[in-house]
Amino acid sequence: MMALPHFLQQIWKYRSTLVIIFTPVMLLPLPLLVTGKEFICGYITLVMAIYWITEVIPLAVTSLIPLIVFPLTGIMTSKEVSKAYFIDTNWLFIGGLMIAIGMENTGLHKRIALRALLLFGTSPQSLFAGFMVASFFISMWISNTATVAMILPVVNALMGELEESKISMLRKKRANETVEAPGTNQSISGYENPALNTDDLESRSNNGESQQASSVVVTQVNIRFDAEEEANTKRMKLLRNGVTVCVTFAATIGGLCTIIGTPSNSVLVALYEELYPQTTQDLTFVAWMKFGVPVALAFLVLTYLWLIWLYVKSGLCGLKTLFACSGKTEDELNTESVIKSEYKKLGSMRWEEGIVLVVFILTALLWLFRKPGFITGWGQIFDGNVSDGTTAITMSFLLFILPRERPEFLCRSQGRPKK
Repeated sequence: MMALPHFLQQIWKYRSTLVIIFTPVMLLPLPLLVTGKEFICGYITLVMAIYWITEVIPLAVTSLIPLIVFPLTGIMTSKEVSKAYFIDTNWLFIGGLMIAIGMENTGLHKRIALRALLLFGTSPQSLFAGFMVASFFISMWISNTATVAMILPVVNALMGELEESKISMLRKKRANETVEAPGTNQSISGYENPALNTDDLESRSNNGESQQASSVVVTQVNIRFDAEEEANTKRMKLLRNGVTVCVTFAATIGGLCTIIGTPSNSVLVALYEELYPQTTQDLTFVAWMKFGVPVALAFLVLTYLWLIWLYVKSGLCGLKTLFACSGKTEDELNTESVIKSEYKKLGSMRWEEGIVLVVFILTALLWLFRKPGFITGWGQIFDGNVSDGTTAITMSFLLFILPRERPEFLCRSQGRPKK
């Protein structure tokens, strides 16, 4: 059986991508030659039918196309289309969850959290600040519940590594001090000579006293290190509890900043639009953030001060460690080593992480500039038919189309594709 030519193999390999791209292009004459909303609707229906038949996109995802295209083409507003599924604000929440799942699947959330920790430092106060800022920022753009679900596994893994590293370090110090105890490495020469004289007896007596003193020293070393290990276990448990609480609090506070931060915000927007349909002041992303961000930042600072006082037993004086330029303690160096090790395991940013990061940034920008208030927003180009829910579904829809692995034609090394 003859092998297919190379170009046919490439076409077959990228058949799904080609169907996604060329189907709407080949059917484009229909709405261009015959004007009218009914022909645009027919065009969209044909595209969806081909996508359903070929299954180049999951069937359920294809069914979301009207939510994206109908408002953009003026067939229906986003609120009118959403009534066939859910209310419009629900799609804002669902789209945000899809982006959150993309972040979790690619590990982007872990990279953001570890990078924040390296930026702030490795003292207990700095760990609290790093995790709180990372959780606060992520929960501004996706659900606070999803943020906590993503960050807590990072906390548990990192704190587990820190505990193991600290215990290993204490046991190594215990072994070193035990070996260095007086008399532990001395040989007992009296037992090596069968004919014992007075000097041998005296030497044996001295060796016995030395062994007894050494035994006392070793016992004292063990008692001291047992106490240190117990104190370290209690301290690490308190630190783990504190970091866990600070993540949940910071995510909750970050959810106040934007409409999508927590489901209750979306419910308020839906009720506002239903109760005051004639109002000229819309609750857009920017309008919400004008009062949400300052309040949330104030809460974040107060919560941080309260938590470091409660769990680190540090007051305002402890804030000096965030900006201190002096040398780091042994514990801080150990913590920094563990965080760098975890960050190094992630390697350089992968293609899939970059895709999700770009989609995440573009989604935030589109939300902010749909109707910013201080300039003409892009949403006004479509006569106000689009909403923040349209943006969320559109960008999450892209995650089902864009490739998870870097395409071969972008992987060129010395003129040859990477294997």
